[in-house]
Amino acid sequence: MATFIARRLLYSLVTLFVLSLTVFLIVHLTGDPARLLAGAEASPDEVAAIRRSLGLDRSLMSQYWTFVNDLIHFDFGRSFNFRQPVLDVYLDRLPRSLQLAGAAFTLSLLIGIPSGILAAVKPRSWATKIAKVVSLTGMSVPSFVIATTMIYVFSVRLGWLPTSGHGGVRHLIMPAISLGWYFAAVTMRLVQSSMLEV
Repeated sequence: MATFIARRLLYSLVTLFVLSLTVFLIVHLTGDPARLLAGAEASPDEVAAIRRSLGLDRSLMSQYWTFVNDLIHFDFGRSFNFRQPVLDVYLDRLPRSLQLAGAAFTLSLLIGIPSGILAAVKPRSWATKIAKVVSLTGMSVPSFVIATTMIYVFSVRLGWLPTSGHGGVRHLIMPAISLGWYFAAVTMRLVQSSMLEV
């Protein structure tokens, strides 16, 4: 048991190292952050000053060590877009993200479990055939395609739902469906196969 736990901890450390290295390198491969922050009109001296203030004038190894050290101390730096600490931006948006995740999860259970039971109990009914088509669509089509199609139909063409923002239930409907559809399909297949096996 101790060997299993030690092995898992070692895998976790290796995964975290690879993940941190990937994030660090992606930031450097997407362009010069100092140039992006300074803007197109900035002089070379202004860009150099921003590069010094961000520590981008140091070697990659030194920058990576600072990056990892800051992560360990829960200092995620400042957002280039919002000009404020990343942790503050994350915590500000966390409640809405949890609300959306909860709505998508609830929707997937409300649709997946009953349709899975129906598909197992009455496999040849027309309702089961419709549920299977909906399930296959949810598993095959990416959620961003579903979301874009829903925005076009229900917001742009029909004007029933808002295209963006947050607020009441109307703002949650399309994001919850586009995120929960896949999980509803997976839940349906899982419930159906489990019931048939029993």
